[in-house]
Amino acid sequence: MSAHPPLGADQVEAFIAAQRRKGYTQKCLDAERAHVLTFYAWWQQSPWPRDQVRGAMLDAYRLWLGEQPGRRDDRLAPATQLAKLSSLRAFLHFLHETE
Repeated sequence: MSAHPPLGADQVEAFIAAQRRKGYTQKCLDAERAHVLTFYAWWQQSPWPRDQVRGAMLDAYRLWLGEQPGRRDDRLAPATQLAKLSSLRAFLHFLHETE
């Protein structure tokens, strides 16, 4: 994957603004923001470097998501995991396009 500047609130809010311009509802925007910030919180506590997003790192994040408790079960539902990963993918694509 390509190098990106350190992830911060400015990039997240720029992404949310871009999604808003695409017509996303406020509920979707809130979910997108929460999903990206979940990744950011995980990344900050992980041993992965802060200068580049790598495929192996995304695999580790995906595995971590699979271990997280859900609201109704002992694990996040597969659809929830997919939604979080989809938001992250859209965010990373946004960063790549705006470099």
